[in-house]
This record gives sequence, C-alpha cells and structure tokens, in this order.
Amino acid sequence: MKLVHKTLITTIITTLLLGIFWSSYMKSLLSVFTAVTIITAPVINAEPDVFMSFDFQNGELERGFDDWYYSDKGENPCQIYNGENQSKLCRADGAKFYPYYNGRNSDHMGWLQYGYIDSSSDFSVEGTSLRVHLTGGMYKDALGNIQSDGTPIKSKKEFTSDEDLGVQPRLPGDISLYYKGPTATSKIEQFSGKNRLTVWVLMPKNSVDIEKYSTEFYNSPAKSFSFYPFINTSKGAHYYHHASNIPMGGWTKIQFDASPTHKNSGGVNDLHAFVEGGTEYAGSGTDYFANIAAFNLRADFSKYLPANSVYYIDEVSTSYKPYENEETIKTLAIGYSPESNEFDISFEDKYRCLACSAKYEVRYSFEPIDNSNFESSFKPAFVTNFDRRYSNAEGVIYKPKNGYNLLWASFKLRNEHLSYLSEGSTVYFAVRDISERAEGNYYEEDNMLVDVPGVGQVAKKNLVKTIDYTIVDVNYPLQIETSEISQPIVGYNYEQEIVVEGGKRPYNLQAIGLPNGLTLEGNKLVGVASQASSDTVILSAIDNVGQTTDVELEIDVRTEEQLRVGQCKVLVEFGQTYFPSSNFDSVFHDIYTGVYQSGMTTLVGSNAKYNYQGISGSGIYLDAGDKIRLVWRNIGEDTISFAPRLSFSAQHRFNQAESQEWISLDISNATSGNTTVSELMLPAPLNPYSINVNSNFSNNKTLLLERIEVVSAQFDESDYCEMPINFTKATEAQISQTSVILADFSLQNSSEFELHESLNTVFMDRYTGFNEQGLGIIIGSNGKYNYQGIKGEGINIGTGAQLKITWKNFSSEELVFTPVISFDYEGRQIHGGTWLELSQTRVSGFDQVAQEPGTGYSQLDLTDSSITWLDLINISSNVSVSNTLIVKKIELVDGA
Repeated sequence: MKLVHKTLITTIITTLLLGIFWSSYMKSLLSVFTAVTIITAPVINAEPDVFMSFDFQNGELERGFDDWYYSDKGENPCQIYNGENQSKLCRADGAKFYPYYNGRNSDHMGWLQYGYIDSSSDFSVEGTSLRVHLTGGMYKDALGNIQSDGTPIKSKKEFTSDEDLGVQPRLPGDISLYYKGPTATSKIEQFSGKNRLTVWVLMPKNSVDIEKYSTEFYNSPAKSFSFYPFINTSKGAHYYHHASNIPMGGWTKIQFDASPTHKNSGGVNDLHAFVEGGTEYAGSGTDYFANIAAFNLRADFSKYLPANSVYYIDEVSTSYKPYENEETIKTLAIGYSPESNEFDISFEDKYRCLACSAKYEVRYSFEPIDNSNFESSFKPAFVTNFDRRYSNAEGVIYKPKNGYNLLWASFKLRNEHLSYLSEGSTVYFAVRDISERAEGNYYEEDNMLVDVPGVGQVAKKNLVKTIDYTIVDVNYPLQIETSEISQPIVGYNYEQEIVVEGGKRPYNLQAIGLPNGLTLEGNKLVGVASQASSDTVILSAIDNVGQTTDVELEIDVRTEEQLRVGQCKVLVEFGQTYFPSSNFDSVFHDIYTGVYQSGMTTLVGSNAKYNYQGISGSGIYLDAGDKIRLVWRNIGEDTISFAPRLSFSAQHRFNQAESQEWISLDISNATSGNTTVSELMLPAPLNPYSINVNSNFSNNKTLLLERIEVVSAQFDESDYCEMPINFTKATEAQISQTSVILADFSLQNSSEFELHESLNTVFMDRYTGFNEQGLGIIIGSNGKYNYQGIKGEGINIGTGAQLKITWKNFSSEELVFTPVISFDYEGRQIHGGTWLELSQTRVSGFDQVAQEPGTGYSQLDLTDSSITWLDLINISSNVSVSNTLIVKKIELVDGA
C-alpha cells in the first residue's frame, strides 16, 4: 500500500473542516487510492547561496577566505587524519576541506596521486579559485610492478619547481577533495532546505579529444567528476553522483541533486535504481541534503592526467529548485568551448539493465525555462550524441549504453544565437525525459503526479530539469604548443603545422632562421629543403591583442642517403602483402591482431596484452652488439609513448607468469602521422628461430608495426635499410622533369578521359568505377578487388624515367598506403601477374575549409625496374576503402 504524503492528508482534512466543495474533497480522497499520488510540493524560501567561494584574501591561499583559514604541513588544527603531512583548509568550528591521498594502489581500490592546493586569480569564475596541482603518483609498469613518477608533494611550501614532476603520460590515480564537519555526525548547516549543490570546474584543456569521445573509442561516457555524500554520519556508507563532461576549454558547471545512482554498500533492486532522497529519506531531497555529514568531490578526470597537470574548482553553491524531475534526470552539467562555441552536456539516467534504453530532449533559451515554457524554448542546431549514429537536429539525446547510467552529448546553438555568447551572458538549459520505457523497466514513483503552479498535474518523469550557464572568459596564456619539428628531407615536399594555443585569436606567426627552401605560410612550415643542414629556428606568435610568445627549435635537414642504416637487412615487412626474408619465412599473430594499412596492429578491441605479431623460420645468427630494430608508425591523431616487448621464444601473448621470456624495450615516442624506431642491442650471441613483438600499447588501428630489421657487422657495407620518409617526393627534385600525361581520369565520363595516343584503352575491375574526379572502388571496400589501368600499342621508356600516380582522397581521414602496379597483367593482383610496389603514399583527408579533397602521389623508378617498353599499366590501390580514394592521373616523368 502506498504511503500518502503528509501535505496531501493535511489538504484533505483542511478541506473537510472548511466545508469546501464536495467534488474537491472527492477528487483529493480518490487520489489516495489510485495508481498515482498527487503531490503538492512545499515551497521553501531558499535562495541560492555560495557555500565555498574560494575568494582568498589578496588572492593568497595563506590568507584564507570567508570563515575558512589555511593550515600548512606541520600543523593540524582541524584534526585531519595524518593532517600534519599535508595542506588543508579549516574553519573555526572544526570543519575541514582537504585533498585525499589514496594509498591503496590497486586497479580496484585506486592509485595514489600526489599534489597540493593553492589559489588562482588567473582562472576563476569570480574572484579567485582553488587550484589543484598534480605532482606525481604511483602506477603499474609493464611487468606489473608498482612504480612511482614525479615528486611526492602534499603541501604548497614543498613545491619548488616543475623540473622533476615526471614523464609518465597517464597516471592512474586521482585527487579527491573531502569536506568533513567537526564530528562524524555533524550536519552541514548551509545544506538545510536545499536540494542542489553546484560546482564549477575547469579541467585541463585538450586532455580529452571530443572527436574521439564516442562509442567507437569508449565503452560508455566516462565519469569525469563525482559527488559522494555521506548521510547522517561520515563513518557510514556514501552515495554516488556522477558527471561525464569533458574539458571543452571553458568552465564546466555541475549541478548535483538529491537523487543518487549508486551506494557503495550496494544496489537496492533489480534495476539498480534509487529514488530522490536515497534509502534513508526516500521522496525528500531536502531531508537528504539536510542530513549530509560529509562529502567528497572527486576529480575522476585527474586519473588520466600526467604529473604537473592543474585543475581548478570555484563557486561551490547550494540552492533549492522545486517542480523538477528528481527521478529520471540526475546530476545535470554543462560545459562550453570558447573557441568553437559548442556546449557539452551530461546527466545520469535512473535505470541500469540490458533493456533500459532512454532518450531525452534538450532545449535552451535566454530567459529561465520551466515546465510552462519548455515547448517555446529553442532546439539546438545539432546534437552530437556519444553514439554518433544517433546525432540529430531535433535536440534528442540518446542513452548510449543501457547497462550504465551516464549520458553525454555536445551541441551548438542556432547560428542566429551565436552572437549572444559573450562574456557574462547567461544561457538557460532544460532537459525533459521522452523515454518510452517498457513495463517492468521503471518504478511507479516516476508516474506520481505533482501539482505544478500555473501548469497543473504533471508526472514526475515529465517534469523538466534545468541549469543555467554564464559565459566566463578563460584567459589561457599564449603558447606555441609545437615542441618538435619533423625532419625535412632534401627534395621532398615538407609540411609541418605549428600549433598555437591561448591568447586571443587570430594569430600571426613569424619564423627566423629557417633552412633554405622552407617558408612559413599561415600556421604551417612548407616547402622543399634544398640542402642538408642543422638550423636553430625561432618561431614567434602574436595574438589579436598584441600578446607575444616565442620558442626556439632545432631543425635537422637530411638527405635520403644520410637516413640509410648501414649493414642492415629487413627480416620482415608487414603490410597488405607480407614480405618475409629467407631466414624467417612464416608470420604469426594474435587473433585480435592483423594487417591494417602499412603494418600490423590490434584490430579488435584495444587491450595492450591482446597483441603480438612475429616471424619464425630457419633463424639467423646474431652476435653481441647486433641490433634488432622495430619500425613503428603512428597513424593516430595524438603523440603516443609506449614501451614494446620482444621475445625470442614465446609465440603467443605476453602473460605475467612467463614474463621472463620477454624483454621490455625503452619507451618510444611517435608523433601523429610519423614513424619511430625501437631497438634492442644484444648483450650476448643469439641464434633465434622466432622473433615476437608485443606493442604493449592499448590502441585500435593506431600504432602499426611496419618492419623488423637487424643491424649486424656480418652484413656487407652495401647492405642498408631505408628509413621511412613521411613526405612525398617533390617534382622540383626530379631529374630533367619532362612530364607526359598518359591518362587523366578527372573528367566526367570515360569518353572524355585524356589518354596518350599509344595507351588509349581504359580497363578496370567490375568493383571499380568513376567517382568524383577519377577511378576507384565504388562497390564494397576490398583493396584486393580493385584495379584500373590503360593499354595500347605502347611507348619507349627513356633513361631515368619515373611513373607518377596522382591520388585524391574524399574521406575525412588521412590515408597511408602502398599501392601496387603491374605491367603484364590486366586483372586483380590476387589472380596473377607480376606486381611491384609503388612508393608508400600519404594522402591527406578532405579539407573542410577549402572544400577540396586531399592530394597525394605515388612513384616508381622505371630504370631501377629495368622497364624500357610500356604497353599496359595496371594500378591497384591495395587499400580497403569505399567511394573515397581515386586515381586521378598517370604521368611519365621522363629524364631522357
């Protein structure tokens, strides 16, 4: 039997005593016994209050703020456990607010992260903010041993410089901030009569890539910031409230309510659902808040950060909001990107089960939104859902994973409203539940009716949830982020983007001391280096308000010959076709590993241990001092650091029990789009019959192992390995350039193709056809089911001639591939003929600004191939794509 709200009983009794109309009495009475209960929410006069402003006097942490004072290491006036070893904030009544250092050091219980609190006037919502500086922590190495990185600092006065704050790119620990009262059962006076706790957070900029924050890369939205309230006593269990916003560049406003999604003592039902008020104060958010004895603000995002990262917290406030959805929309939060004018939003759904799907509608306005005007507010121009398949222009947010609570999306306002987004302006947001939950996948309190003034009776799940967001200017310092320059090669087209952050856009870049042949165009170094050199270049950036910054970088220009590794041989070259050596004629790999583009990588999942690729055969004798070289390519967008493993005995996955069979190599760094080399110098002679490599890096189609090589004194001095070059050969560097077009497929149909008179017949695979500006795969995507070419009476080939193939890429992603060519077979490469590799080819993605496809070139030196007569040219892209990559032009660059 349902319990009747005491306010309703009072209403009924009062109605009887006053003799109000019988029909009103009957309506109230009947509602007691119906399937839903009508609730008239009490109106509590509780304006929003600042709970912790962090407005430190004179901007100095040591001076405290409001009625809070600072206590450094060496003292413990507010009686924190082990408090003499860290800094903290205390209040005269014994309340305390301090960082929590988790020393359990396990994947389940968490890892230690060091750091200290300070004040900041550079980044704040108002006045000053609380600055949390991470300085190091504990982590598990590749062998499962616990290691430390950075400096174990727990107090501001311990920090002297950031020179020793570590190199680990991702530390697994995080720093929480705890609030506790003078006793375990003391309640927080400022929480009385409230049902909202709002926190502003500034996360480290660019620490999460919004383009990758999706189901393609993550299982579900990740917890980024959490509120753990302890009800009645700080020594009991606590509840969980989570946000999943990502760093957008601006501040994130997180609004915690009284409706948790979990409790550390366990779930309460088969749908893992909690009502407003939790189990202690079910149905009353104000009672839940009034009885909070302690709480933890956990910066979950900090567990993914390296040492020397900083985040900020400001303007922690409390408020009371009546007539809102407290059941199925929990912890509503908004973030903002000042650069793109894009918002991100996160909240939690109530239910978790395999069939617990849900969807919501988001609206915005420049006036407060409530239940009466939600329909008249604006839909966003476009919503990008975490599951990108459900992105839409209808303002609908879809729950991406039924078994989890978190939802995330990003969206932009309509174009006509973008001018409203100036500093100090406020945008109002509201979310409404539009889910169609199946019977058994929800609880009846969702359908309880609330009597909303001016609206009428509304079911709890149909009420809106609101949050407002005020644009706060974030003054990041002007910085040139580019710290390394890719090596230019004489005679090759060079392009390097210079990344500038902070300040006020647009930027003006200048360069002093560039090598001959290179210039600065906009934000890119471009050109063709003319000679080998070592240069010191000074790059300067000036922003729109006159701020300047500069950086000094070294650029080493080398020739192709200087890049060669002497007395070196390739043992295996991975790619669309394996090229093993006579010593190692077999290739083996993990079931989750396979060929992608130009090498071997993890194809299914991303587990670092579910990856290996190797070779076996008759083996090779190696002497002490010989080197095994692994050539890697990073085709991802971010710089990566990894420490691969190598085994000469295991032909399976790495596992801890057999760790003695594996050798850990030094950490390698690979910038986006470039190669890197890992090496092992043998301390003693060895005659291995297999070589197995584990990338030891969690990725999916990002880090490719292209080659395994060996450098040894047993090889002739004429033996060498070619270092991979990440640029295309410049036509200016070609010998006696006389270009003859053999075929131009860029016109609209085959009857208009420009063909050489002696090679005037076009042929192609049945899965190949005309697309946009040339010939490419138009049915399916199998790179082996593709060829296109020309044939005819034939032409003579002069000395020094090269074939040049021009490609166009209409996809958004850059392509790196090695096409193949045949001069004796009109068909697929898998069916016959002699096929030669063209140069490795890199074709940039479609330029959204210029609205132009990317362009790349492949080349083949015909003299080296001993070809003097051409009557057939057959080209296969050898890469699996669909309706994106096309052959535009075939040219003969003749040096005769």
